[in-house]
Amino acid sequence: AYTRITVAASAPTLYYYCSSHSGMGGQANTPTTNSFSNFGGTIQSNISPNTTSGFSIVKFTTPSSGTFTVGHGLGAVPKVWLHKCLDDTDNWQMYHQGIGNTKKLMLNSTGAEGTSAIWQDTTPTNSLMYLGAAGTHLNANDSHIAYCFAEKKGYSKIGSYVGSGSDVFIYTGFKVGWLLVKNAENTNGWLIIDTKRSPANPQGKYHYANASSAEGTVTYGEFFSNGFGWKGTGSVAVNQSGEQFVYMAFADNPFTSSTGTAVTAR
Repeated sequence: AYTRITVAASAPTLYYYCSSHSGMGGQANTPTTNSFSNFGGTIQSNISPNTTSGFSIVKFTTPSSGTFTVGHGLGAVPKVWLHKCLDDTDNWQMYHQGIGNTKKLMLNSTGAEGTSAIWQDTTPTNSLMYLGAAGTHLNANDSHIAYCFAEKKGYSKIGSYVGSGSDVFIYTGFKVGWLLVKNAENTNGWLIIDTKRSPANPQGKYHYANASSAEGTVTYGEFFSNGFGWKGTGSVAVNQSGEQFVYMAFADNPFTSSTGTAVTAR
């Protein structure tokens, strides 16, 4: 049996209790935004997930001490977790599955990967993200906003590759429309290339996510029907020989067939 209550948009927080058992009850939150509470972690988070596209916005407040977990609502393992403290002038902290759970990168910095315990040396699950305590860019009682991404077939690809110093191709399974790439082992920027500014090969127009500089032009980027590549270059930004690069790629035409196969060409 159940009781259904239709809640008005302007309703205050609702409290409920059991008429037969003292102390048994709780509260029903009525947020004004398109989000809801997640109690899956050791702390409460407020989430706005889109499980179809593999993207969730998560807001949380760090506890006073200790390690903790945060529910993200994706229903899939996030391969990128990016968060920023709203109360302090701190960096954008990034978990990327390409470098693992003992290291981090910073979106606003050219810095190489750094060893950190911020992720508790634990890979996230399809419901939880593991986070560190005060002193690891998670000061007590600060508010944080996080953007987390899971990989979706035919829509997004998140991974890493090792530079060759010459021609290299990275398979995504779809035609790339937007690409973010970073040399994880070197002090170079976060390169962004998209097909709106460079609709045909070579993919030349780029910006750095971490810089305020005007866009630049290169002549060696290529987007194919099933991936992307760098032609004849050993650029430290995208293809330095022997160094590891991390990337996030999103499809130009994010569609799949009735059998779930990615539509790769037009």
